[in-house]
Amino acid sequence: MTISRRKLVASGHGASHPKPATTKVGTGARGASKKAETKKRRSRRRSSSSTPATKKRTVENVEGLPAKDKPEYHWQMESGLDQNFLGVGRLLSSLKLRLYEHAEGGLLLVEGDRPHRIRSATELAPFLIDHIRITVTKNGKYHGEKPSDSVLNNMLRSRTFLNNFLRVEEVVTTPILLSGHTPSRPGFNVGGILHLGPTVSAAKGLRQINCFLDVMEWQSNADRTNAVAALLTVPFRRHFVGGKPLVLVTASKSHGGKGTLIDFIRGNTPKAELLYESIDWPMQRSLHEQLQQYPEIGVVNIDNVRIDSSGRGKIIRSGFLESFITSSEVMLSSTRGKPIRIANRFLILLNTNEGFLSIDLLNRSLSIRLNPTGDLPERIEKAKSLLGGDVKHEWLPAHRDDIEAELWGMIERWVRAGKPLDKSVKHPMGPWAQTIGGILAVNGFGDFLGNYSATRAAADPIREAISILAFHAGGTPRRAGELAGIVVDQGLAKTLLPGVDATNAAASQRAIGVMLKPYVGESFTVTTPEERISYRLTKKQGRFEGPHPHYRYTFEEVGREAATEDGHALVLEMTDSINRHPSDFVADLDRYEPETL
Repeated sequence: MTISRRKLVASGHGASHPKPATTKVGTGARGASKKAETKKRRSRRRSSSSTPATKKRTVENVEGLPAKDKPEYHWQMESGLDQNFLGVGRLLSSLKLRLYEHAEGGLLLVEGDRPHRIRSATELAPFLIDHIRITVTKNGKYHGEKPSDSVLNNMLRSRTFLNNFLRVEEVVTTPILLSGHTPSRPGFNVGGILHLGPTVSAAKGLRQINCFLDVMEWQSNADRTNAVAALLTVPFRRHFVGGKPLVLVTASKSHGGKGTLIDFIRGNTPKAELLYESIDWPMQRSLHEQLQQYPEIGVVNIDNVRIDSSGRGKIIRSGFLESFITSSEVMLSSTRGKPIRIANRFLILLNTNEGFLSIDLLNRSLSIRLNPTGDLPERIEKAKSLLGGDVKHEWLPAHRDDIEAELWGMIERWVRAGKPLDKSVKHPMGPWAQTIGGILAVNGFGDFLGNYSATRAAADPIREAISILAFHAGGTPRRAGELAGIVVDQGLAKTLLPGVDATNAAASQRAIGVMLKPYVGESFTVTTPEERISYRLTKKQGRFEGPHPHYRYTFEEVGREAATEDGHALVLEMTDSINRHPSDFVADLDRYEPETL
């Protein structure tokens, strides 16, 4: 016979501590009361409309917060996701919120002129709770206060939902140049530019820009002009996607003003800070994380690059940076977030006192060289006496708006002049160079990119070594073996004959031919205490008064000019030992007779 548990409890069997009857009666009464209240709420919901709708509803004070009305949306699951996505999107877009569609997906919310991305249900749910009240029902029955996270994630990717908002392609906090060569204005601009900063008005003169330029110590006038070119490139950064140079800032000594110049160039434009690494993924991950958090970034600064921090070598090279400079779109990935695919609207700034840039980076750079003189305390006091305060920490912050107004005045004068291009400048980034060169010319700045060839020779160890070879080889046609001998004599074998046994004449001859082949037709510059001499490397085949035809290399002199102070160039001096073979020195030692004591 089967005995139910209820009977066992009633008879005292099967339970050591039976509950008092009064407790059971009280609990049942409360449960019945709750059920009655639930039925009343459900009956009220059934009496509502059978289609998705929104309405105003008064929300009572909660924990002392002021009462306010929240729009309510009735999410009916039987109506389908598309109808509900459309309804929520329309409701949110009707509110006085600065809410936009982000170009990379999801939403962009602006609060207090600070943009925040909404990319997932984790970020969307609290936003919805703060601004609207959702009631989810299924077949007329109450289902919850919000849709599931999977539904909210789908909504953030749905065109039905996102099409209710203006699409933002780029967020800026300082004016940039629009397609009509006019500055962006606060708010939403044509082309999907969301400008969150103040408006700007063009100034007539260049007083503050020239004031800064005069207090800095430049290597040459070309470096001074290139600094203004970098300043102009910042608002132009969207116009030369994948066609802007890397701005290279160097100095002849430590504390030469590189950081101050970087601040002058970028102005108020938000920046990402990267630490240079010899491997690419740490830099890529760092940039990815910063762009996720700050979508308004327009400048990428690689500050104070040190070779020892990269872990190896004397050459500053990076496949990531080379691709970043030349690509129209940037693809960034990280294990800590979703990949980013974005138009290359960034300007890269790099400053260093150490090492050499790889030839690929150097060819695509805008070089600015500072050449400060005197002790650091003397330079600081001199700048303070001229400006009335510290350049970086006092004067620049106080005059950034004036510099920006003068910058837009330069652009405005160029537009009024018919937007002329400077077609005389030579640079791999042709459209950028011609446009910026035209603006500089209209505003009276000369020598734009005048240091391009000299910088390539000075900053590239191979070109620097070939320049020394050109100086010592003269203008005489020489065979590869002769040039290899000069390379060894001048201590250039490590650079021009890497991995080759310098005592092996045949191997050295073949190696120098391979090394020089890519540089045929290029120019090289060397500086003496009195002159700056330019050479062009040529390669010709002929008999050269010999029985058999063969190739010879000639460093033809193509120009001379008076030397000016050049803190970056290597100064060479002619000595009596030039063109002497090592065996000549051995003969000198053989003739030496020590003094007899």
